[in-house]
Amino acid sequence: MSTLDPLSDFHLPGPAARDDDHDRDTADLHLRGRDDAAPATQADASAEVPEHDFEAAAAMDDFDDVADGAADTDVDSAVDVDGGAPVAAAGSRRGSLATAALIAAGLIGLGWYLAQPETLPIKQVSVEGEFRELSRQELQALVSNELQGGFFSVDVSAIRNALTANAWVSDVQVQRVWPDALKIAVREQVPLARWNDTGLVNAAGDYFEPQSVSGFSDLPQINGPAGQQAQLSERLQELQQTLGELQLAVRELNLSERRAWSFTTTGGLHVVLGRQDFDTRLQRFVELVATSLGERLDSAAYIDMRYTNGFAVRFNDAAAEGKDNASKDNDGNGAA
Repeated sequence: MSTLDPLSDFHLPGPAARDDDHDRDTADLHLRGRDDAAPATQADASAEVPEHDFEAAAAMDDFDDVADGAADTDVDSAVDVDGGAPVAAAGSRRGSLATAALIAAGLIGLGWYLAQPETLPIKQVSVEGEFRELSRQELQALVSNELQGGFFSVDVSAIRNALTANAWVSDVQVQRVWPDALKIAVREQVPLARWNDTGLVNAAGDYFEPQSVSGFSDLPQINGPAGQQAQLSERLQELQQTLGELQLAVRELNLSERRAWSFTTTGGLHVVLGRQDFDTRLQRFVELVATSLGERLDSAAYIDMRYTNGFAVRFNDAAAEGKDNASKDNDGNGAA
C-alpha cells in the first residue's frame, strides 16, 4: 500500500504559470492548510522531497501567518501608530471632558441665577425669643435694614452682626426656611450684677454696656480690676449660694487691687475675707460666726475673718456692747 507525500498536493507551478494562476493557488493553499494533511509515516520521513516542495511549504507558512493575523485583528482595538494609545479610548476621554465641561457650565449658570436678588425673594421673617429689655419690633427693624438678596444670596452674617450690635443681645441664630422665609432666634442678656457702675455682667462673666444701668439698682454690685469680670461673677454666685443658708443676700462684692476679698450683705454687714483661702474663710464664717453670734448677727456691722483660728466682730451699737468684741479663739494675728 503506497503512502501519499503530504507535500505533493501543494506542488506549485513554475514561475510563468504562477502569474496566471496566483489567485487559484492562493485559495487552494488557504483551503487545504497543513493542519488538514494526513500524518506522515516513518517511510515518508525518509523519502526524498523535491527542493521546490520545500519552497511551497514555506510560502504556505507565510500565508497562514498573514491570514491568522488578519483574522485576529479587531477593529475596536486599532491603535494609533505614533502614540500607541487606543483610538477608541482617546475618543472616550474627549467625550468625558466635553460632558464635564457642559456640567460645569450648567452649575455656574445655575449658581449665577440663584444668586440674583429677584430669585426666591425673602417674604417672611420671624423673630423668636423671650424679651424683657429688647423690643421685637426693634429687632425686626434691624433685620429689615440688612434684608438684601434672595433665599440663597441673603447675607445671614450681616443680619447676625446687626442684631448682636445691640448690647442686650447675647446670641443670634439665623435659619433659612424654604422657600422664602427666615427664622431668627434671639437670646437676650440676663444680667447677674452691676460692674464698677459702668455696665453689667451675666452669669458667664460676660460684660456688656447697655445705654443705662440706672434701672438695675436691685442687682448686686461687683467691683474689681479690669479683666476680672469672670472671676468676680463666679465668686458672687458661690457667695450667694452659701449665704442663702443663713438667709443673707449679697449687696456688694469687692476685689481690691491687692486681690483682697470682701463683701457686704443687704443688711449692711461688711465681711473681710482677705487675700488668701477664700473658700475656707467663707465656710468658717458660715459655721462659726453664725453659730456664735446667733440672733446678734443682725446687729453686727463688721466681721474680720483674716484671723487664723477666729474672727473679730464689731456691732452697730458699740456703747451697748461696751467695746468691740472678738472671739475667744482670736490669736491676735490679723493676717491678710
